Amino acid sequence: MSRFPERPRWAPRVSRYKIWQLYQADASGRRDEELLDDVGWALLARARDCLIATEALHGRVRCPICDETIHRTRNHGHPVREEKLTCPEGHWSLTWGEFHRSIRKKHLQSTGLKTFFRDFLERYPRAQTYGEKIILVDTLLHRYHWELEGEVGGPGAVNLIGGTRAEVLAFLNQLTYGEHTTPGLSDTKQRWLKTLNDAPRVAELTKRYPWDGARGNDG
Repeated sequence: MSRFPERPRWAPRVSRYKIWQLYQADASGRRDEELLDDVGWALLARARDCLIATEALHGRVRCPICDETIHRTRNHGHPVREEKLTCPEGHWSLTWGEFHRSIRKKHLQSTGLKTFFRDFLERYPRAQTYGEKIILVDTLLHRYHWELEGEVGGPGAVNLIGGTRAEVLAFLNQLTYGEHTTPGLSDTKQRWLKTLNDAPRVAELTKRYPWDGARGNDG
């Protein structure tokens, strides 16, 4: 979340084009560490903001200036739009209605993914090798909402990368793997398909939303 005394701005969803480039390079045996970090840190910023926005929806708003927590009040379980959010340190103030408008339709709600996002935020900055980093990225992209609870929901990647739910499922299914792919990546995809338990539907979506690697197809 950017640090300025107005309506918050959130890290955007990450470009599918960049992710496609990364997997293409990896499958060919080219380990593009600069591109990997570009994707990895962008995913980290997005995951962090998803967590901040989700906490706000649950009543705990973080001041974008000093990170102090502002506790919202509720009216019979519903947030009051005209409630003034004011930082305890006096650094920032905004109505809940204005704050909520900054979140709406931005795919920031990450309930059911928080454990995966927190794990990525903790582990990615500490990863030392290309292999460690790309496995973390790959694993994050193939998570599902409520996966840990055994009630698999939508693909978590919709919160992280551009596109609709159908487009994201098709895109993940089309990521390139080959004989030079980093060990472990193709295993993640097989586990992802097994968790989904709907391979025919993914195949159908792949035909409907073929990914040609073009920038204009980024959604």
